[in-house]
Amino acid sequence: MRKSWKGTNINLKLLSDCIFQFFTREGFDVSLKRRGEAYVITAFPKSSHGIFEKIFVYIKGKPDDFTVEFLPGPFLRHFTLFSPFYSLILGGYLYLKGLRSLEKIDALETHFWRFIDEILVLLRV
Repeated sequence: MRKSWKGTNINLKLLSDCIFQFFTREGFDVSLKRRGEAYVITAFPKSSHGIFEKIFVYIKGKPDDFTVEFLPGPFLRHFTLFSPFYSLILGGYLYLKGLRSLEKIDALETHFWRFIDEILVLLRV
């Protein structure tokens, strides 16, 4: 999912640091890189999360016109595409684990966007 903000004048470096801390508090191993005018935060789940995928967050733009994008890695998208095939071979075990992982990613994403809304209010001051 992607959201955009205009006219907010947010320090994007500070926002990227806050997102880094968000994932750290959630128990992920996290990396933060700057690529040109974009920040890329990569969250690596641990086995206790029940999530198969790395999570990527991209912050692109300028302080007064920027976009934040939350993307799970490509594995689960491919997995759900081929899920009938996998369920035939493995009796649905991996399919069920994949669905649970998707549910946990959805819950994490909901929590993430609430966090972003709250932190943007604080960073505007």
